[in-house]
Amino acid sequence: MDSDTRIGFEERDDAVRRLQGHHAAGRLEMHEFEERMQSALQARTAGQVAALFDDLPDDGWIYGRTAAPLPVMKPTADLVTRVVEVPRTTGGFSSMVWVALPLILVLAAGIGFRLWPLFFVVVFGAPVMGGLRSAFRTDQQTITYERGDITSEVRALLGHGLKIQAIKRYREETGADLATAKYAVEQIERGS
Repeated sequence: MDSDTRIGFEERDDAVRRLQGHHAAGRLEMHEFEERMQSALQARTAGQVAALFDDLPDDGWIYGRTAAPLPVMKPTADLVTRVVEVPRTTGGFSSMVWVALPLILVLAAGIGFRLWPLFFVVVFGAPVMGGLRSAFRTDQQTITYERGDITSEVRALLGHGLKIQAIKRYREETGADLATAKYAVEQIERGS
């Protein structure tokens, strides 16, 4: 590929993946990795990307594709099963409203509808209170992943809709900053 050839998103993503592999292998310090990753994301030509790898060993990259992807962590055959806390979500209109609404209507009709503001408190306040109440509750779910393989763990967390926890675990395992971890998790989420 000519060094003046324009590149696109796919080539930039490949460059970032290669840099992550070199960082995971210990060839790049964190600050070097972050600088090169920013340069890769801003690169416009193949020559700009190639310059990022001049002092690194060849990893089999041919025309924007790696011959064999570099692992982030060395996986083992051990499977780990652990329980994670998953925040509960509310299911719309609270069931408390359906119980309280007929009682308030009967009460209001009995006293001449002078307490009509109470009707609005129950109708609009109950869903809010139900949402607040469930915001502090969690469910437990079991995830299974390969021991030592952060990609497997991130996929398991993403499979349960736990993207924030996946980013946190990626940061804990790799020492990456928030932007790098978010980018890596999104790459895993897309199946890259």
